Amino acid sequence: IMSKSSEYMTIRELQKSMLDVMKALHDYCAKYHLHYCLAYGSLLGAVRHKGFIPWDNDMDIMMPRKDFEKLRRLALKCPIDSNIRLLYFDTTTDFHYIVARACNINTEIVALYLRNQIDGMGVWVDIFPLDGYNKYFAPVQRFFILLLLKLRNANMYVMPNEQKIKIFIQKIILRLFPNKGHFCERAIDRLSKLTKYDDYDLVTIHYELDAGSKAAAISKSDRSEEHTSE
Repeated sequence: IMSKSSEYMTIRELQKSMLDVMKALHDYCAKYHLHYCLAYGSLLGAVRHKGFIPWDNDMDIMMPRKDFEKLRRLALKCPIDSNIRLLYFDTTTDFHYIVARACNINTEIVALYLRNQIDGMGVWVDIFPLDGYNKYFAPVQRFFILLLLKLRNANMYVMPNEQKIKIFIQKIILRLFPNKGHFCERAIDRLSKLTKYDDYDLVTIHYELDAGSKAAAISKSDRSEEHTSE
């Protein structure tokens, strides 16, 4: 991770840059009445360390789906900040994540684990959309989302040289199931939206799953760290 002056950033410089992005994002959300709350290690750091976890190198927030979609639409017409670019799969060719990513354009990240580098990806804050959670329908969503994630990952990530079997499988997938036109991301997005945020007391990030974990859902009333313009 480096600045545009080609100087590598320390962890403290990285965290300061992330905080600058988050401050601009917060002001933008307040201006347009968008709701969000901290997530994952960012929430843990705020509670336990009153800031960042000392070694944390990313920042995450989550938003109700309708606020998430509104943010994406607004950012196309009115940027969050002159130094911030919002990346999303339907507007950025090599961006295959399903989150939106607010990036500091004065920094540059070279991700060696990606098959194709992402133009304009600097120090970021990840923005996750929250959708409704139906405990009866969730296993169906989970099954197809996990399948699509496997296909997406094979198209997206570099396999370690020593994992020859995975490299062989990846070559087959790339030939038979190339992720053209962001097919996997669009399908995962549609599956996630099937259970609408406003229709359920429990909400979740459907694609934040892996083969060994159970789907996690939270109550809307538990989002005590939520911020609004009010």
